[in-house]
Amino acid sequence: MSTLAPASFRLNPSFSSPNVLVDRNQPSGAFYLLQNGEFRVQLGLADKMVYMNRLGIKTRNSIAQDSQNELASVDIAMGQVQTPTYLLQARAIYNRHEVAAASAYNVALPMAFSLALRQAHYNQLRDLLLYGFQPEYGEGILNAVGAKRTVIPADSNGTKDVLNMISGEISEFLLKEITDIINRTQQAGLKNIITILAPQRVLNQFAISKIVSLSTYQMAGGGVATIKGQLDAILKDNDTVLLWQYDDTLQGKGDNGSDVIIISLVELDMGGFDRAINTNIFAQNISPQENACNLMFTDVPAPVEFITPLAGTATHIQAEMRATPGWAVRPTATTIISAAIEVDDVNENDRSFNFASNTATDGKGETQTTDGTVAGNNTNTGSTKSTSNTATDGKNK
Repeated sequence: MSTLAPASFRLNPSFSSPNVLVDRNQPSGAFYLLQNGEFRVQLGLADKMVYMNRLGIKTRNSIAQDSQNELASVDIAMGQVQTPTYLLQARAIYNRHEVAAASAYNVALPMAFSLALRQAHYNQLRDLLLYGFQPEYGEGILNAVGAKRTVIPADSNGTKDVLNMISGEISEFLLKEITDIINRTQQAGLKNIITILAPQRVLNQFAISKIVSLSTYQMAGGGVATIKGQLDAILKDNDTVLLWQYDDTLQGKGDNGSDVIIISLVELDMGGFDRAINTNIFAQNISPQENACNLMFTDVPAPVEFITPLAGTATHIQAEMRATPGWAVRPTATTIISAAIEVDDVNENDRSFNFASNTATDGKGETQTTDGTVAGNNTNTGSTKSTSNTATDGKNK
């Protein structure tokens, strides 16, 4: 890291505001895919892998009016799943002259570097959660093996982009996908927390711009509510809470350069059915067991800093922590949706996707995102991988 604090001139008499205009980055809501929005701080300093046991049963019975010589039995199947861990490291070096130069801007340089190192780690942790480090092995929520993948279909007018589609049809589609997740995870009739993660330009359409038509969709919120408001009102009556979260790195990560919407059940409700006669009695009473649908393990809750002096009055700060990639241990709880943000009319019979972005693309085909992360173009690929300038090679992941 470097410090750029140039000398400046000011006219006197004048007034200098003590406040500083600080550039802002998007606070990602990706971590709301995790239970309670938090890491599992359970790793050891040198742990290279995380393992978790699986358990399932298959039941059979013999039935007759009289006793039989050969009786059916039940099968108990056990297995193991695993994911690797990665060490994240970053550093900053400064000297007393840079501290003095920064103080002229009313900035405490040691604190500024400390916060910058922490943000570098959190940016990389977000990338690990969503895209993994080795996507070919199913790392990251977007590369989860077994997660449902689909596309928002064209509406009844043939419109394919969410900017111009009929709001009620988008609302119905999302409601069906949420219902499908509840059905796949056997959570019908129980309390559910579901996170919807997408770029701002998609979710803001659902939350602000897209009013559901009353004349066609006479449901809760019709005529006055947006897609978000209508879904919240409908699912509230079914003990389901939606967490609408934003992450702009999902721009262009879907099919044909479309944006990605991730809908994921955060955790299973392990209670809710207290009858003695229970066809799920095995899973409901085995203990201990995991009820989270997505996991991410770390060795510390926040990056650990090591501050050491260097020759020439310099100071060295190193921050590090160990973490797993995003781990969809229950992939049936997640649906990944591709949503076209714009569609160009080539002719009446040919409509193609066009990904419009405010990001800048350089000659190498790489895109510079809003948080300083470099992401390669990966249109029409089966896996998604994002790299950043905090993890560039095998020695500094």
